[in-house]
Amino acid sequence: MPVQETININAISQCNLGKWGGNCQQNCSSSCYQGNNCIKNGGQCGCMQNNGTCYECSTNFYGDSCDIKCDDICSLNEQCVQEGFEFACGCDRVQGHCNRCPKSTWGNYCEHKCSDKCINSECSWIDGICTFGCIKGFYGSDCSSLCSLSCQSGCDQQTAECFPPYCVNCISGMSGCDNATQKCKSGCITGFNGETCDKTCAEETGVSKCTSCRHISTPIVTLTVCDECQSGYFYDTFISQCKVCSTGCSANVTSLSTCFPKTGMCRCGCLSNWIGSKCDCSVANCDTCVYDQSQVCARCQNGWFVESGQCVECSTNCAIANECDTASGTCTNGCKNGWYGLKCLHACASNCLNGNCDVNGTCTEGCVGKHHGNNCDKICNNCKISCDQKTSFCDSGCIDSYHGDNCQQVCNATCFGNQCNQSDGQCLSGCELGYYGKFCHLVCGSNCSENKCDVETGACKGNCSSGNYGEHCNLDCPSHCLEPLCVKENGACSSVCEDGFFGSHCNISCPDSCPTNQCRMDNGGCTADCLEGKYGERCDKSCSNNCKSTFCHRNTGACASGCKIGYYGNSCQNTCTGCGSLGCSQNSGKCESTSMNESKDNNTILIAGITAGCIMVVIFLVVILYWCLRRKKYEENSNNSKDTGTKRYSELPETSKL
Repeated sequence: MPVQETININAISQCNLGKWGGNCQQNCSSSCYQGNNCIKNGGQCGCMQNNGTCYECSTNFYGDSCDIKCDDICSLNEQCVQEGFEFACGCDRVQGHCNRCPKSTWGNYCEHKCSDKCINSECSWIDGICTFGCIKGFYGSDCSSLCSLSCQSGCDQQTAECFPPYCVNCISGMSGCDNATQKCKSGCITGFNGETCDKTCAEETGVSKCTSCRHISTPIVTLTVCDECQSGYFYDTFISQCKVCSTGCSANVTSLSTCFPKTGMCRCGCLSNWIGSKCDCSVANCDTCVYDQSQVCARCQNGWFVESGQCVECSTNCAIANECDTASGTCTNGCKNGWYGLKCLHACASNCLNGNCDVNGTCTEGCVGKHHGNNCDKICNNCKISCDQKTSFCDSGCIDSYHGDNCQQVCNATCFGNQCNQSDGQCLSGCELGYYGKFCHLVCGSNCSENKCDVETGACKGNCSSGNYGEHCNLDCPSHCLEPLCVKENGACSSVCEDGFFGSHCNISCPDSCPTNQCRMDNGGCTADCLEGKYGERCDKSCSNNCKSTFCHRNTGACASGCKIGYYGNSCQNTCTGCGSLGCSQNSGKCESTSMNESKDNNTILIAGITAGCIMVVIFLVVILYWCLRRKKYEENSNNSKDTGTKRYSELPETSKL
């Protein structure tokens, strides 16, 4: 804390400036003169320590404590004149007499008006003697006496001697006039100019209402400029004209002009709602109006700023309330929390975290909840908790049914539970019934039983619909299965084949040699007896031409009725040798006698007939039994077949016909 300067106020004690009393705890009157001028010049300031009496009074106050205000008229003079340590303005310290009076008044309290016969109505403030002499036709110290009627140009103020025409406006009257040259030796009285003082200041300067003027000499030219205007006007140097006093000046108790003629400053202050040294501004809270425009402010008082010529109060939302640039309204120290803009007129978005934003309204601490954007005016509804203010990236993941950085992409509706991976949208918990794939965007085959398939491959789970087979049940069962059912894995018919076909897939035609076009499913063997002259499992072999009859054994081809004479063997494939017409034994091939041959022939015929009959019965029964057992076996073990091609028997290679 700075140490105050101590001033020696008397010989016995010291107090800081503005203090008095034994402990220097009392304050001097606020009207005691406290200025620095007296200190610099060795004078006394403040008040006496023992009783608080002021050493000097501030302007316009008098009395021991300087607590009595001078009469208002004492303060109407245009400027204070310094005389030593006193200022010739305000009033006398002891009695309150005015130190100076306005030019048109005089007396201790400026209570007397100068004679209206004084030039410019100006007189000495002490005795009332006219300062510039008398107007034409009057003389005397107060110009109250009339000149002689013979004095057409007036008379001398002291002697009443008639003026010659050329001496009328000379200072000091006749004594200031050179009769030889007819020029004023000591200059002109106020209001006139020229060597003979025959021109008014208004004529000389070209300024209407000018009552006092002076010469300004330069190396090039001498100019005559207006110095003062008539009562009710002042000289405006800006336009070099006498301008009427502002209507905003307060009226005074005298008939004096409401403003000082040189400066235009109001003598008695301003009327209500008018401001400025010349009271020429009527804009509320304005410090200075635009020149000659009393309703348009140029600069406002502190706490206000100019807008459209008026003063608008600085925003209460400025960091320091009501403190802003007086020209623009910009808050000089920024805004209070929760407000932004140069003038702090805009509230930060309600979604700004902690309600704070910068001068542009950008939320500085992030956003609340699921909001994002510079002003937190956008919503990331699909984020679980919140999202990044700038990128809108959902840092807490997405709610169900959405994925992507901003959770704006919808999970496939076929994802089970509408849940998918946030980064790539792959379904997390499998697929809804009937769909498969990473994104569950693929449809299970329509032939999958119960519409179920593997979530990764799409392979049908369980069986296929009737008539289909394969991993995806997209293949048709063979067309010649007796029933539209086949094994899922390989398409083998689950039941027997239609008539005329055999094989696991019923895709091979029964041999043409089968008399009823029916054959066994497993190997194509004919189910019925062979036609006359045929034998073999598929009736595709011809009985030997050496058989006595056209019938032969179904399986072996052995001639059922024996051989023709001259042949022997099971199939009569051998030729008898040297037996002639007697023939030979069918079994051994030995020649036989005639009787034996006849007997044997008869026996052979009988035996062959009986045997053939028995064989036919047995074969019939065996075929029936075999057919029934085979059908049942194929129904139970249909899944064991693997052959998938469709070939007619006649198209098979020779090795497969054996």
